[in-house]
Amino acid sequence: MDFDITYASNIISDLFKKAKEKDEFEFCCTLLRIRGMESAGWDSLNESYQLITETLSLISAPIEDLFRVRLLLLLYCHITEMSDFYSIVANLLWVLLGERYHIDPFHYELYEDRKSIKSPESKVDRIIELSNKVGLPEIGSLYKYMLVKEIRNAFFHSDYTLYKNEFRIIKGKGITINNVTSHAIPLEWIFKRVELTINAVLYLLNIIDEYRKSYREEKIVKGRMFGGEYGDVILTVNEYGLNGFRC
Repeated sequence: MDFDITYASNIISDLFKKAKEKDEFEFCCTLLRIRGMESAGWDSLNESYQLITETLSLISAPIEDLFRVRLLLLLYCHITEMSDFYSIVANLLWVLLGERYHIDPFHYELYEDRKSIKSPESKVDRIIELSNKVGLPEIGSLYKYMLVKEIRNAFFHSDYTLYKNEFRIIKGKGITINNVTSHAIPLEWIFKRVELTINAVLYLLNIIDEYRKSYREEKIVKGRMFGGEYGDVILTVNEYGLNGFRC
């Protein structure tokens, strides 16, 4: 099944809506990506956003076609390595399961098999597991569609060439398309996933920004604090929207 950005954005939007309805406080913790006390200049997601937008600006300029292809592949590989690209969605799924926000939603102790999670493909496997549990399997299917580890591995390890309209994997596993496994992958097939992934992460960042901006004044919600008991929590705001909470 091929995904397009309209379908993908609807899936992501529905996930955000359901998570907020389930537990607004834990949802807001996910929006804020709570990590504890830290000074300015430690937000890797903001750095990635700058890289994405600046690279897209460069791609839109008059450049040689193969250079544009290489930039798109570089950007795709960067996005598929972004921790928050997986962690935000995983935390929303945990919220839907009635759990709390986790600084590391892939921590091995959270799962029955207690397997250590490090690679993007293992994170996708966890997202598939969580999305099936909450009855939203399309989330897992979307992430499985976007992540093509064979392309990422070949590009990052310089085990590829671009020849005519193909991405050729020199070392590593080939990709099975229509029941045929090949090391020569049509660029058209790859770019369906590359473009979707770029648009999906931009939509993800945009919807986070929109939800944060939707909080224009302080609001009292019920939330679980350190003892695990529910109590009143005040969501705090500034000129940019939601910026924290206090008891």
